[in-house]
Amino acid sequence: MNRLGRYLMLCILFVALTAGSSVAAHMYYIGVLSAFSNNQMIVDGNVYYLSPAVKVILRVVGRNGAIHEQKGRLFDVSVGNKLTIKVVNGEITEIEKIVSR
Repeated sequence: MNRLGRYLMLCILFVALTAGSSVAAHMYYIGVLSAFSNNQMIVDGNVYYLSPAVKVILRVVGRNGAIHEQKGRLFDVSVGNKLTIKVVNGEITEIEKIVSR
């Protein structure tokens, strides 16, 4: 086998061995907010702590179906809202809420 063939075999072997071992840096969850305090949220029965620099994004749906992003505040989130949360190391770093106009 020539050099190029051996190199390709090693690359394929490396990719095959490391494909399943990567760890996700963050996860997204979609659910209904059932409880909310100043430092934690319960979404679908799971407790998540808020990051000190949590970001709130409002996705505003217009009459024509277009979605526009707006910066929100924690004040915009209330119990019963369906949310998408971004969780990094057990802390919520981002909250997305869909709002119709």
